[in-house]
Amino acid sequence: MGAVLSLAAIVAAVSINRVGAGPNGQLSILLLGTDQRPDERGGDPGRTDTMILVVIDRTGTRSHLVSIPRDLWVSVPGHGEGRINTAYRSGELSRPGSGGALAERTVSAALGVPVDRYVLVDMSAVTHVVNALGGIDVVAPNEIIDADFPTDDFGARRLIIPAGPLHMDGQTALAYARTRHADDDFARMARQQQVLAAVRARATDRTNLARIPALMSTMSNVTKSDLTPAEIGWLISHAQTLSEERTRRLVIGPELATPITGADGAYLLKPRESLSVAVAGFLAGAS
Repeated sequence: MGAVLSLAAIVAAVSINRVGAGPNGQLSILLLGTDQRPDERGGDPGRTDTMILVVIDRTGTRSHLVSIPRDLWVSVPGHGEGRINTAYRSGELSRPGSGGALAERTVSAALGVPVDRYVLVDMSAVTHVVNALGGIDVVAPNEIIDADFPTDDFGARRLIIPAGPLHMDGQTALAYARTRHADDDFARMARQQQVLAAVRARATDRTNLARIPALMSTMSNVTKSDLTPAEIGWLISHAQTLSEERTRRLVIGPELATPITGADGAYLLKPRESLSVAVAGFLAGAS
């Protein structure tokens, strides 16, 4: 529990083609991203506003990414109902070191699938990771104009990202993954999957191997997980074995979660009865 994890293991987790999995023939890893300003770190553990479930098939035929909306209203074991992004924080505040396990249990119950491991990463590390890789290549489907993109000093700035193929530095990649004022949280989740895929592609490019030592050094103190040392080593050693074409993606949207208004007027998403069936079908390759 809480072992420091390098980015190489995260990259491997989304690009692996075979692994010793559990009884269901899959290994599922919950990626949790915190998005706190610099002066907010070190005290309150914060919410995990980025949540992506990575499910890897033992046979090596496919892997799947499921993006989970932060406003999904679910039962958090031992803590009543709440947003799914509060599970990690609730666990840490109750007993330091238990947040990851509680997030695993919460997501497992909400989606109806086993969750075996978690990886927690500070989303601000995206800037350093992308820069250490020399930038990433992303195709933005639409122009983004966000007049109120938040800054670390609690202010705002105007963010413009053009449509089309882009080579992004770290600051641009982080902004691309965080912005949501120009569209919504569902589009933001899709962009996060894009950035993750672009980081994987760049990190596993054989022409870029000379950058990996600096990359691992950059990431060594901003990630933790309950993956075992043997699992980490295995994942790293097989990081280049799966092509992008073997990875399938799902963003849980309004068709699987109904928008509702909370008691305090907050925007929430109530899981539809079809959610667990749809996720199971997606992971089985039926959708």
